Amino acid sequence: MKLGFASTYDFVTKDLGYEPASAMRRITAALVIREIPEIKEKIADRSLSLSVISQAQSFLRRKAKDSGQKISIEEKVDLYKKLENKSARETEKELFKIAPELCLKFKEKETALSENLTELKFVIDAETKAKMDELKLWMSHQNPTMTQAEFFKIMVEKLHGQMAKKKMFADSSGQKITQSTSDAETGTSAAKNRSRNIPSAVKRQVWQRDQGCCQYVNAQTRKKCGSRYQVQFDHVHPFRHLGDHSAENLRLLCGKHNRYRD
Repeated sequence: MKLGFASTYDFVTKDLGYEPASAMRRITAALVIREIPEIKEKIADRSLSLSVISQAQSFLRRKAKDSGQKISIEEKVDLYKKLENKSARETEKELFKIAPELCLKFKEKETALSENLTELKFVIDAETKAKMDELKLWMSHQNPTMTQAEFFKIMVEKLHGQMAKKKMFADSSGQKITQSTSDAETGTSAAKNRSRNIPSAVKRQVWQRDQGCCQYVNAQTRKKCGSRYQVQFDHVHPFRHLGDHSAENLRLLCGKHNRYRD
């Protein structure tokens, strides 16, 4: 974060220039090596590929989440031994053999087809499928031949619009704000009576000015974060030190850089 990046992923993609999928495989492998150092030799002699390691880690995370129990180092080492010298397809079969229900439940895949197109593959349960079919039926008068991709796009755009509106009118804790005429805004009261509520008009001004992006800039590299993830309103001159709610004293920071600043 000191270099101005919101995450390791941002650094690997934006600074080192790796494609998203390739970046994630390398980050995953680095995390595995930190936990199981001997994996580094397996990567070097090509008995374990980055793709296989990524598949194994996804499997282990899902298994831990599904069981509610932490996976032991011994179990992880044992799994990697079983996957040595296997292709991605062979690994998929091996993992399915170990836990078929788990693989079916969490089987997801994201493949970049082009700069503008991505193929998504995932499994949904019967209840979700029934609700989706019902929604498509209600919308059939608008598009009687709606594809799954068209339906997915409509739902994402609708939810995105709702969340964008909520974000613009919410503070960093996610609480909706109301128009305030607090003493903090007029600057005429004692500090103890100041309200943390930021006027909605000021929030809109700051959000539009900063284009919904983190404004953290590294002092040495002048690298600007620019992340849109978990963006929060931050007082340049801290509120606890009598910083006001003016647009000039507010900026957007992602959650990580807001905590880093503190």
